[in-house]
Amino acid sequence: MAEREHRVKTQASSSKATQKPQLNLQPLPTAAQVIEWLRYDPATGSFTWAKRGRGVRFGHPAGTMHKDGRREICILGRRHKAARLAWLIVWGVWPEGLIDHENGIPSDDRIDNLRDVTNKVNIQNQRRAQVSNKSSKLLGVTRRRAGKWQARLMIDGKNLCVGTFDTPEAAHEAYLAAKRTHHQGCTI
Repeated sequence: MAEREHRVKTQASSSKATQKPQLNLQPLPTAAQVIEWLRYDPATGSFTWAKRGRGVRFGHPAGTMHKDGRREICILGRRHKAARLAWLIVWGVWPEGLIDHENGIPSDDRIDNLRDVTNKVNIQNQRRAQVSNKSSKLLGVTRRRAGKWQARLMIDGKNLCVGTFDTPEAAHEAYLAAKRTHHQGCTI
């Protein structure tokens, strides 16, 4: 009987080890809690530590810069994007949607450069071509089989062919003109 209980306990503990990690369900920190730990300069978008802690030095730059240019800061055991923390510090509430960098530079966390937008608007402010676009490396431009260049734009889930052109540059200019007309989130 004791051997059976031991096997059941061993199986239960080994199944726990293979489970996926739990999501961090801690409540989001309040603006007051974040301000207690961080100083934010809205004019420059820089963050510095406001007090000392484990691995934190008073007055030093806060957070870690990622490859994509975004800064991430750990507050109360939870990582947050610096742009979202900037919004919280300035406006006192967490953003409802995504934080979009209007100028397209992900490390530019000045409050004048940040806006709270929907996912749709955030995608419309895309400035670089997808990595998979190896033909032209220009946003909205692909090469057709006949050697022409096509400009295409996505509007409400449907592809709109802007036109075909002799050069990728001409197709890109036509794409940008259509994007400025049809995408409310476009700041190019």
